[in-house]
Amino acid sequence: MATVHSIKFNLSDRVFGLWTVVGFHSSDSRRRTLWLCRCRCGAEKPVRADHLRSGHSKGCPQCRKGKGCYRHGQCGTPEYRTWNCMLARCHYTNAINYHRYGGRGVTVCDRWLKFGNFLADMGRKPSPKHSIDRTDNEGNYEPGNCRWATAKEQCRNTRRNRTLTHDGKTMCMAAWAEKLGITWATLSWRIKHGWSPDRIFSSK
Repeated sequence: MATVHSIKFNLSDRVFGLWTVVGFHSSDSRRRTLWLCRCRCGAEKPVRADHLRSGHSKGCPQCRKGKGCYRHGQCGTPEYRTWNCMLARCHYTNAINYHRYGGRGVTVCDRWLKFGNFLADMGRKPSPKHSIDRTDNEGNYEPGNCRWATAKEQCRNTRRNRTLTHDGKTMCMAAWAEKLGITWATLSWRIKHGWSPDRIFSSK
C-alpha cells in the first residue's frame, strides 16, 4: 500500500474543478492513488489522482448537476480556498500536514466553521503573496490571533525562530539582522562566539 512518503506528487490543498484535495486517502487494489477530496458543497469522497488531473472527476454528482452548490458565490476565491485548507489541516487526520496543526491541538474556532464569518473577520487577502498566519503559533485559528501575512513575515513567526531582546525590544534574529544591516549568518556567528550585547548591536 502506498504511503504519504512514497507519493511522488503531493496533491494536498490543490483545487480541481469543484474539488479541494484534503489529503492522501489510500491506494486501491491496482495501486492507484486515492485522495480525499471535499466538494465546494461540503461533500467528501476519495478520488483517483488520475481522474483529478485529467478532469474526469470535477466534483460531487449533485454539484455537477447544479443541485448542491453553495450560493454565496465565493467558492473559487483565494479566501475560500484558504478557509477550506485551514479546516482540512486542523480537522482531517488524512491531511498530509495534519500533524503540524490538528495533530498538536490547533483548531478552528466555532465561529469560523462558517465561511461567511471567516471572510467578515479576515477580509480579503491584500495580495496573492499573502496567506493566513497565526500571531501566536501555539494558538488556534480565531479572530484576534490571525492575520494576512507574506511569506517573509510568516518565516519570522515560526516556533523555531530565535528571538533577541535589546533595549527592551524583542525581535527575531532575521529582523535584528535586517535592522543592523548585516546578514543572519553574521549575527548568528557573533552570538555563537560570545560577543557582548553592546558589541553585537553596535558593530557593523
